[in-house]
This record gives sequence, C-alpha cells and structure tokens, in this order.
Amino acid sequence: MSFSGGLQCGSLVTESSATIVTLPGFANNGQLVQGSVSDLTGIDFAEAKSELQAQASSLCSAGGVAATRSGNAITLAGTSEASQAFTVNVADINAASSLTLTVPDASAVEQVVVNIVGSSAINMGGFQTFLNGVSSGLVTYVVCGAPTASFKNFGLYGNLLAPSSAVTIQNAQLLGNVVALSLTGVGSGEVHVPTCPTSAPSPSASPAASASASPSASASPSSSASPSASASPSSS
Repeated sequence: MSFSGGLQCGSLVTESSATIVTLPGFANNGQLVQGSVSDLTGIDFAEAKSELQAQASSLCSAGGVAATRSGNAITLAGTSEASQAFTVNVADINAASSLTLTVPDASAVEQVVVNIVGSSAINMGGFQTFLNGVSSGLVTYVVCGAPTASFKNFGLYGNLLAPSSAVTIQNAQLLGNVVALSLTGVGSGEVHVPTCPTSAPSPSASPAASASASPSASASPSSSASPSASASPSSS
C-alpha cells in the first residue's frame, strides 16, 4: 500500500497482510490500523459493493428530468418537490464548464439525484457548481455507465456514487461522500467528507512509515441515495 500526503479525517485501515510502502501524515488522532478490515470496521466490503452497485443501477434506471445545456452551461430546472432527479449526458458534462440547479424553494428540497448517463469516460475540468441554496450534502451525482471518471482543477459540491467506476482526482476536491470502484489522487487530489469520525478502530498493529505517493482507496458508506459519511479505506 502506498498512500501519501495528509489524512485529515479518520484512520487508515488495512489487512494485517498489507505491505506498507508509504503512509500519509495523520491528523485529529488518525492512525494506521491493521487487522481484519471487516472485523475492525463492521463493513463487509463485497456485500457493500453489491448493494451500492444495485442502488446506483436503480437510480439510473429511474431516470429523471433531462438537463439543458446552452454553450458551456448546464441547467437543472427543479421543482418544489422534496425528492428530485435529473439526467445529464456524459458528452454534455464533459463539454460544459458549469452546472446550475434552480428550484423555487431550496428549503423544501431533501434530496437531489443527478444521473450522469453514457458509456464514455467522464472528464470534467475547471468546472463550477451552483446549487442556489440547496445544501451540497443533499445532492448526489450518480455515474451510470462510465468506466472512468476524472475530476481536474475544481471542487465538486455533492456526493459521488460511482461504485463501478475508477475515479481520479487531479488537483481537485470532491466535497462530499465518495463511493468508487477505485479512487486515485494525483497532485493535490482531495476528498472532504461532511463529518469526521471521532474515534478509530482499536489497532492490532501500527507500523511506522514515511509518506510519499498518490493514494488509492475506496469508500463504502451505507446504501441510501446520499451516501453516509463514515468509511474506512482498505488496501492490500
């Protein structure tokens, strides 16, 4: 396992058999914890993967209101309903530089699902999101078919549900919970979860190692349209 940079929230959990190459700098009482990942976290990652893939498939199949694109701007025209869903094509989101959600009453919104549909790779760079009063924690972007998703040089506000996609963050930030088949950070790639865990699993061992290389990890929050905020990456 090679994970560099800084881990500002939570701990890093690996199997006892994992080979440690490099580790990040830990903050807020975070640490390396080795042992049985399923026992330490209470998460069956194989089961969680299946559940989250089924959830993503269900959300994608349900569809939603089609987004409109004018030039480089995508607009999601919402209503006052508590739960809202939209679809946007991969080709459109790759060509755009902004996404704007408009709703009559932001306080009435409890959940927004944005399905990104298409089998081509997602490549978003220099992008801006304008949610106009809707909390980013209520917005979930669902990847529907793209094998890879790359985010470069911007901050994506909202949760990302991509359980069948390899996700790369390059000099960018994902500001929400992330579910991905794999997650790689390049440069200053960062994930900012809404709530930082306050305690770590009891460690069985914590070997020391220095930090330098790009992280590769996957998170498995509980299965709801807006993924929950506690996950412990595993590596082997």
